[in-house]
Amino acid sequence: MRFKMLLGVIIFAVAVLFFGTRNVFAFSGSGDGLTSDTAFQITTCTQLQEMENDLDAYYVLNNDIDCSDTVNWNEEVGFEPIGDSAVKFTGSFNGGENMISDLFINRPAGSHIGLFGYSDGADFGNIGLEDVNITGGNYVGGLVGYSFNSNISNAYSTGSISGTNTVGGLVGNYSFGNISNSYSTASVSGTITAGGLVGNYSFGSITNSYSTGSVLVLLALVV
Repeated sequence: MRFKMLLGVIIFAVAVLFFGTRNVFAFSGSGDGLTSDTAFQITTCTQLQEMENDLDAYYVLNNDIDCSDTVNWNEEVGFEPIGDSAVKFTGSFNGGENMISDLFINRPAGSHIGLFGYSDGADFGNIGLEDVNITGGNYVGGLVGYSFNSNISNAYSTGSISGTNTVGGLVGNYSFGNISNSYSTASVSGTITAGGLVGNYSFGSITNSYSTGSVLVLLALVV
């Protein structure tokens, strides 16, 4: 029995040394996530959530995905954003010109809220988010809550997005990188700052992109 346990530990250690920690965790779909040609193939909302197990990989959507059941996930707080301020998403996500519908997140006390919570040096493209229902605290967006040095192209969002500070229809906070050929028609509301496409923008560039959704900002009064 001890020999089998020891053998298992040795095999695991060799796998980590040879492959790195990223591929020790099994992904339920196909692909290995190492390159854009061998990206992890996502076909379900559950597999979207599995991205949290490997934040440095390549991902591609193979089809439209219905995420309406996320309203029942995690004791009804919904989908858990991919990446946070401690461990950021640094990989690549290609939507394959498909859409994710009815994504639900209800984390009003949380920061870095969206399909992706926090990205750093990541790439996002060819993805639609339709009829999202997202609520967070600070840095809230449909696609990314806080985007740093990341590129976004051919992306859009619709639905409802709300939070406290730095809330955007597509991205909450956007610093450096580039947003191109993207838009949002989502209704956006925030207590301090909010924007139709992005809640706050610094450096980088935004080209051929727009928003048409309503924006409501309820300035907090300090007494």
